[in-house]
Amino acid sequence: MAKKAARRKTTEPRFVFRGTIQKLNATTMSHVPSTSGLAVVSVDEVLHAPPALARTLGQSITVKLSKTSGVRVGQQLLFYANAWLMGDGVAVESVREQSAADTPKALAARGTEPTQNLANRDVENRYNNADLVVQGQVVSVDVPQVLRASHRAAIRAGVRSAVRTTGTTDDVRPVSEHDPKWRDATIEVAAVHKGQRGKRTIKVRFPSSTDVRWYRAPKFHPGDQGVWMLKKQHTEPVSAGALKKAQRTAVAAPATSTEEVFTALNPLDFHPSNHLDAVAPLLNKPQPNVG
Repeated sequence: MAKKAARRKTTEPRFVFRGTIQKLNATTMSHVPSTSGLAVVSVDEVLHAPPALARTLGQSITVKLSKTSGVRVGQQLLFYANAWLMGDGVAVESVREQSAADTPKALAARGTEPTQNLANRDVENRYNNADLVVQGQVVSVDVPQVLRASHRAAIRAGVRSAVRTTGTTDDVRPVSEHDPKWRDATIEVAAVHKGQRGKRTIKVRFPSSTDVRWYRAPKFHPGDQGVWMLKKQHTEPVSAGALKKAQRTAVAAPATSTEEVFTALNPLDFHPSNHLDAVAPLLNKPQPNVG
């Protein structure tokens, strides 16, 4: 039986390919009825693809079209799609289609390995969306000052049952199934590749927890060297039921933070110095004179 492929709705489709319409209102999969909006498409060239779809070159697959008007048999199109169904065939859901003759130059100039093309695109997107890109070294890792202050205020407010310790008074935190165990890594900056210049050190807040919610986020330790692609944060991500109660009841409310910190929560946000191949071309891009 066909099963749904794990996928996320993304603004940028993960599977980009050129294909030729072979049949309309048809399917290659026995468990998918032939209905309007479906097409059998031969995959002529794979440009970007996750591993599961990278080997579809030369195959006929089922495509759920984003639109049917103007589509005809024999037409070659550029499809921007995501995985839809896997089983006795492959089916994808197209987000948009365009004439193959209108392939963007950026796509046409890519290399020939579609999975690497996709990986490069993902790294480039993280770089473009980062507020700050720096190269440097972790000099220390500590519990955030605001976290320690908030928990001390919670204890003073009488919510001792909502906190626990794990060996030191600096490691008091609210009980939570998905407690991130926030830590601050202080980065000594060697070079700023994007963003405000003149920073000697920055703080990168990261979850030290290996809980299922946080295990993919990079973990940092003193001595780590590399390139960070960072998002600026001005709000404090340490709220919990106990701390909210403390804020309502404490004579001295938990401290709030106005300090500038950054986060690197995606696996692609940190590239160690011995694995800079993916990010090296981006570091050479000219940057505007900021700061």
